[in-house]
Amino acid sequence: MLTYHQKGWTDQVITGPWWEPLANWFKEQYFQTLDTPTTHFFLPYLRNMDLTIPHGRMYYEAWIFLQYLTENPDDIPGLGKDFMARMQTEALPDEYPFDTIERLTECDMKALIGNFAKHMAALDFKYKELYTQSLNNSLSDPFVWQLIYTQPEPAPDKADCYIVPAEKAPMQTGMNIIPLNVTKGRVSVTLRGISDCDEADWRACLVIEEKNGTTHYSQLFSEDTTSVVLDGSEKALYLTVAATPDKIIRNSFYDKAEYGDEYSYNLSDYKRRYPYEFDIKGTTPVYRDIKEDIEGHEHPNGGGFVADTAEVADTVYVGRDAMVLGNSKISGNAVITGYAVVSNATVCDNARISGYACVYGFWWAAPTISGNAKIGENAVVTAGASVTGNARVMGNAYLLDSYKVTDNATVKGTAYCYGEGTASGQAILDGEFCNESSVSHGAAFGWLESDEYNDSLPYTDGLFSGYEFTDPRSVFAYDTYGATHGLMRNNPKWQEELFGANGVISFNGKDQYIICDRTVADYKNMEICTAVLRNGGENEQRVFEFGGEKAMYFTPSNKDGKAEFVIGDTSVTADEPLETDKWSIVRIIIKNGYVSLIINGEKCGKKSITEFPEDIIGDSPYCYIARGNDGNFFNGAMDYFRVYFKEAEEPEYCYTVRLKPTLLGDTNCDGVVDMDDCDLIMQAVTLPSFFGINGSSKGRITPQGIENADVFERGSGLTLNDALTIKQFIDGTLETLEIA
Repeated sequence: MLTYHQKGWTDQVITGPWWEPLANWFKEQYFQTLDTPTTHFFLPYLRNMDLTIPHGRMYYEAWIFLQYLTENPDDIPGLGKDFMARMQTEALPDEYPFDTIERLTECDMKALIGNFAKHMAALDFKYKELYTQSLNNSLSDPFVWQLIYTQPEPAPDKADCYIVPAEKAPMQTGMNIIPLNVTKGRVSVTLRGISDCDEADWRACLVIEEKNGTTHYSQLFSEDTTSVVLDGSEKALYLTVAATPDKIIRNSFYDKAEYGDEYSYNLSDYKRRYPYEFDIKGTTPVYRDIKEDIEGHEHPNGGGFVADTAEVADTVYVGRDAMVLGNSKISGNAVITGYAVVSNATVCDNARISGYACVYGFWWAAPTISGNAKIGENAVVTAGASVTGNARVMGNAYLLDSYKVTDNATVKGTAYCYGEGTASGQAILDGEFCNESSVSHGAAFGWLESDEYNDSLPYTDGLFSGYEFTDPRSVFAYDTYGATHGLMRNNPKWQEELFGANGVISFNGKDQYIICDRTVADYKNMEICTAVLRNGGENEQRVFEFGGEKAMYFTPSNKDGKAEFVIGDTSVTADEPLETDKWSIVRIIIKNGYVSLIINGEKCGKKSITEFPEDIIGDSPYCYIARGNDGNFFNGAMDYFRVYFKEAEEPEYCYTVRLKPTLLGDTNCDGVVDMDDCDLIMQAVTLPSFFGINGSSKGRITPQGIENADVFERGSGLTLNDALTIKQFIDGTLETLEIA
């Protein structure tokens, strides 16, 4: 009613998602006038701070942003206790609220968002005590901590450097709060954005909270360095990072996600993520630490903590830093490693819980993890949810209620799965997926309207992740269906066409490579398929290497000069190295305890294995394309890199062009046969010694290129008839062309 009477936000869609936070803001103003002020708090907003304001997952609770505009703790001209009335009554027709704020205040919107973010770290508002009490009540469920705060990932390739997890990288106006350990002395942070968007920008701040509740702030900074000095007595230290692109793109989260929406791929509009990395000196990030004052004992297999109330079989492995609490029942060959915590839950069969994963039940409902299921990274499975089959729950995913994940489905990102839905088959739920819909195949993001979109979601049978390098990119290797992007380092060169391959990436063999998400290697059975063109160079290069304490990798030429795949202590070796200057299709198939190496359709060997990719990857992994953990950079080009959770169909062998420094397979060596080649041949009529045909060879030119490049060796002369014949072939008069 109040909104309608202000008139500025009526009869339009663009302000619709702002009605609910405004209503709750009004409610909070009333609660603050009571004899004993209270609050309904904003926990869903805290759990989803990385998303844009307002977002369908937290727009009811986004009222805290409006509270910031009202309290105006940073004295921004134009804001204050009357601003919400102005924001509605003075809004222009169909004006996006962020545009209204900027127009009415003429403020620096980047600074406004950055300042709001810094106040969220310690909840530094007028009613901080109320908010802090509500937060502490919420944190009585220990897994809530990792849903709120961001745990950065140590960069595998840089010391003292951390990368924001892909799923937590903020959208426009979104933010991260990263707790840091309180130390004594100077703490400095250098921020670097990771984006291929020209308008990308960030605002960061170091936040110091004293034991008396007083909060101090560093200056806001973007891609720069800032520092603070601590005496060691402080209560808390935080790094806040907000995404502040040059232009906030208008949006309405009343829109539902369906296949075909550009934003499903997080590439170009208001759902774009803005990742970053930061160097830090003087301290380290804080990671979730659950302490329980209960009686327990070390598990004999692994040494992890087991509460005396839990039942854990001797066949179960509980790692040194893992915990089993409550009335949990753990049996079979289950493995619990890293800093994972299982409480009041059932885990059985060959299930694996790793990383900082939390599997938490309550007196009224308990989750079940069975089969070959995996729960890892920062994922949370709670209440009556279940995960079975070969399913995986990773990233910062959050499962509750009676949601089921089974078969070969993967749930990751910040997916929020509730109700009685099911992820089955080969579904991939990623990004900010939020629904109780059932999905059986394809990559799903956002808020699905209903199960009907399941039929239109894209997928390739068995494919989890694929980098096709179709478009020119220098920052990210974009996944086929927008679920698991790779991070490019040092700007590998993209080429539209190279010797019969369309869209390829080239690595210089010195410092160019791609960092992949650990989920690309966390399988028991899988296939890795790639097409590479080796340029030569030293032995022991790595086309890829995934590992932890041990590794799995493929080298085009090992120390003995032979192509080889290695996994743990097992290797499969070809008779020869990959040929230089020629495309090679490499398939590595791990299935039912065996690994096979296939190069250009020819099986090079098959070995039994006792260590699988899921064993190799561990809890502190590195996953590289075009380099190894110790360097060993790949010198060559790559047409694609695909990861399947099962043996895939035979790939197409469509490469027909071969190039050597002394050969002119196509006369101008540009990888295609066209009229430019004819022109060169015509010139050669007057320069017969320049190049010609080897009379002992026979080649065949097809629309895809030349199958036998020896046909055009330096030697005897060419004639004008040769050029005219090639022209007829190009024009389509001749279906094929044979030259001897």
